[in-house]
This record gives sequence, C-alpha cells and structure tokens, in this order.
Amino acid sequence: MVVECTDNCGACTDDAKQTAVECGYIHIREDCRIRRKHKGGSIPLKTFWHAGRKDNQTACHPDTLEQAEKDGYTFIRTEGYVFPSDDQESSSD
Repeated sequence: MVVECTDNCGACTDDAKQTAVECGYIHIREDCRIRRKHKGGSIPLKTFWHAGRKDNQTACHPDTLEQAEKDGYTFIRTEGYVFPSDDQESSSD
C-alpha cells in the first residue's frame, strides 16, 4: 500500500525504511544513531501517524509524546532507542 506523504521522515527499522521508500522519500542524511535494542539510560523513539494530515512524527520527549496524542496522532511503532538530551529524564532500565 502506498500512502501519499508530504514531509520528511526518520526511519530505523527495515519496516519503516520500506514504508518510507513506498511513500517516495529519498535518503538525504543520517541525523543521529538509533539503537535497535534498549541500552541502559536510553529511551524509545516512537513513530506516530495522523491520517487526516497525512503526517508522521517521531518523538521521544514526554511533552512531545503527550502532544502527539492530544493532536490525534496514532502510535505506529518504536523505531529504536536514543539517549535523552540534558533536559529530559531517562526511562527506568
């Protein structure tokens, strides 16, 4: 199934990369390293989708995760794990 996408996309899993290709995304650069497995201190990087906006969003900060749900985004998958920035608390190991 091909879905029309109109923005940028971050992908880590093979499934996410395939979906990005099907949507017409072109690989431009690597923005960060995303671990496939949880490592002490890392937190999940989650992908959300908004069907009405035809928009995806990746998020890991608690405020952004909460706002995504309030804005009607649906959780799709965990892309992998990243280490939090200084202003963000990590999840429990």
